Amino acid sequence: MNKILITTLLFMFFLAGDIQIDNYSLTGHDEFSNLEFVDSHCTLMKDMDDLYVKMRIKGLSTKFIGTSTSIEYEYKEATYVGNVIFSRSNKTRDIFIFDYSLQTVEFMSRCITIKGSLNMKAAGKIKKVEASGGIQIDGSYEVESSSQQTEKSSMTIKVYPQKKMTLRVTGDARISSGFTKKWLFWICIQQGAWEIVDIVTSYFELVEEDA
Repeated sequence: MNKILITTLLFMFFLAGDIQIDNYSLTGHDEFSNLEFVDSHCTLMKDMDDLYVKMRIKGLSTKFIGTSTSIEYEYKEATYVGNVIFSRSNKTRDIFIFDYSLQTVEFMSRCITIKGSLNMKAAGKIKKVEASGGIQIDGSYEVESSSQQTEKSSMTIKVYPQKKMTLRVTGDARISSGFTKKWLFWICIQQGAWEIVDIVTSYFELVEEDA
């Protein structure tokens, strides 16, 4: 019996000691090219000071068996820019005109990123971006799957000289984040910080920029 217990504990230590390197992302989430809190005093997990994160995790209570968690933010308002549907630039002297068939973009309604050795599961429903699911996270990054369905609607786009037109998905979201430790026989087997983005609204946005 003692040998089985020792073997189990060694296996837990092995799992907790995996080396992980986070994927690079501007926002901490591959799904978003831009993600901002409405409250400028709030901070995304990717921008949190490493020492601050370590101290918050260190301060979590010890348990014989179970999970200890401290919430940083809960459903804080945010805005995001997601998928780029198309982008066309015009570096000529003439107006460039083209037709585009509008698409319905499907996506998961919840996106999660993790910093540390945590294993978490969350569920999200598939939503569609109007013209106005389970996710399993293992390690540092969850890459959200998505698909597109072509609709029978189209638009004519004019791109003026030295300009670029981009059709992208944007909208409102709610962000929650915190710090968690998982315990087994008073031993910390997993720990880390996590951030959850829940999509509230999504719509297409046509943006003109300098080429």
